[in-house]
Amino acid sequence: MPHVTPEMIVAGIGRLDRKVSYTFVNPANKRRIRVMETVGPAGPIKVKRFNPAKGQRQASVKTITITTSMIERFAASVVEGRPVHMDSVLHGSHNTRSVFESLVAHMPEFFVTYPQGPTGQKVKHLVYLPKVAHPCGTLTEYVLGDEAFPKADAGDDPSDRTRQLHGASQDTSLRQHSRMQALLIPIGRALGAEVWIASNDVGVTGCDGRLGDLEGVVRDINTMEIAKLSGVPRAIRLIDVGFFTKGGKSIPVVFEVEHSTGYVRGMSRMRGLMDQLPDGLHVRYVIVAPDSEYDKVKELAQKEQFIPLNLHFLPYSELDYLGRHCEQRGLKGASMEFLDNFMRSLL
Repeated sequence: MPHVTPEMIVAGIGRLDRKVSYTFVNPANKRRIRVMETVGPAGPIKVKRFNPAKGQRQASVKTITITTSMIERFAASVVEGRPVHMDSVLHGSHNTRSVFESLVAHMPEFFVTYPQGPTGQKVKHLVYLPKVAHPCGTLTEYVLGDEAFPKADAGDDPSDRTRQLHGASQDTSLRQHSRMQALLIPIGRALGAEVWIASNDVGVTGCDGRLGDLEGVVRDINTMEIAKLSGVPRAIRLIDVGFFTKGGKSIPVVFEVEHSTGYVRGMSRMRGLMDQLPDGLHVRYVIVAPDSEYDKVKELAQKEQFIPLNLHFLPYSELDYLGRHCEQRGLKGASMEFLDNFMRSLL
């Protein structure tokens, strides 16, 4: 299981929109928070907090600092699925801890939750659930059942146990599907590829802006040389993600991102693309899906019409891990074959 690092925390907060003022987790706190600067890959983070209800403006307040020490201590305490009490981690010190807590809670992988304390009182915690995720820039509660801590193997869909809290803005949401597309973009850049995003998804907005406006994304399929082949532009138009070689002479990898349904539709789109490409052109056809879906996807991939695709499976956990490393460390020099280390064959 990948560990949460200070660099991951800083990168996540750094992706929050600098033009947006964020709310505190505690709805009684009417102040707002604006991210000003992330300094270095592991912090510190410069922010401003102000109270519009009292006439305060961002420009009139001092910049405060979330220190590298705070970030390191919090990152070291995070275990997937186990609630973290920020006050306990920071020992009740640091007058910026509620600011830090609130910004972390706006990251897609962190949820607010209220496990029952020793006295029976519910106490505010954060919980790291990267396989669930929520829209970037929103506060979302993970609603606990009778258990003390959420269990990854509980058998139900964890996303059914979430609800939006105050301050959520769906206009800037990044759906789980699009979050996976967004993670593939820095991977494509690291592999020297030009990245295609499905034409119906380019307008989806996340923490870094519209998917279609991100660095490395192809704006017009017709600028790719392979698009000169009859039928290719139409066949690739709704493919979720494709990695082109520079100039678009070939397309070494295509991805269909699914959650729990739509596998046949995604495989059919890839088969339609395959039928339009020249014989002998090597393409990896990849289904991106939750880790737990491998057996279901494998059964479908072995149907007669999909066997020629030689499909591969890229689980969410591996994509999340690889995408973050590419974002944070600027991975360079890897070939397309590098992806094989993170995928499983479906034949």
